[in-house]
Amino acid sequence: MKHIGLTILMVIGFCFTNCSNDDLNCGNFESRPFFDIQSLEELRHYSVLDNIQKVLEDSSTVQLNEYAGLSMWFDVEYIVNSQKSNYDFSIINTLLACTPEPQGLEGSKEEKMESLEVITLNDFDADHLSGSSIIDLLTLQEFEYDSPVSEVKTISEYLDQNELIKTERIFLKPTKAPELNQDFQVQVKVQLTGGEMYEVTSNLVKLVN
Repeated sequence: MKHIGLTILMVIGFCFTNCSNDDLNCGNFESRPFFDIQSLEELRHYSVLDNIQKVLEDSSTVQLNEYAGLSMWFDVEYIVNSQKSNYDFSIINTLLACTPEPQGLEGSKEEKMESLEVITLNDFDADHLSGSSIIDLLTLQEFEYDSPVSEVKTISEYLDQNELIKTERIFLKPTKAPELNQDFQVQVKVQLTGGEMYEVTSNLVKLVN
C-alpha cells in the first residue's frame, strides 16, 4: 500500500511539474475563440427587475423604467484555433475539475455591422408614424449573456465605430415610451459587411411611462 501511495504522489507531482499555466486553465489546448454569425436568432422584449432579466410575453405591459430593451441575439458558429501543449497526457485537468472558458469571447472573426434599421410597426409619436425608422430614438448596448460589456451608445455612434462585432447579444432601448400608441413592435434589418442581411420582427408589448 505504501508503494502504491508513493507512486500516486510521484505521478501527481510529475503532472504538476510539467503543467503550464495554460494547462491549469484547461490548456492542453490554447484556445482563441471567435464566432461567425449565421443568422439573427432572437428579437424579443425583456424586462429587468433587481438586475434579473425576464422575457416579456406577447401583449405584456411594461413600464419604461422596468424595460430592459429589445434583445438581438445572433446565432453563431464558434471558430476556435487550437495549439497542442507540450504534453499529450495529463490527469491534472481531471483532478482540478477544470472548466474551459466560454466560447466566442473574442467576438466576430471578420464581421462588422454595415447598417442597422429599426422600423416601428405602430404610430410611435407625431414624428415617427407606423413604417418609420426610429433609430434616432434608440440606444444600443452590447451584452455577454445578461451582463453589459460596453457603454450605452446611439446606433449612429455604434455604426461609426466601424469595429468588428464583439458580442452575440445586443440590446436596443428607446429613450422614451410611445406617445400615440402603447403597442411597441418593430422590424429590425441588419446588414453585415460580408453582405449577409437579416430581417426579423419582434413580438408586441405595451410600453408605458
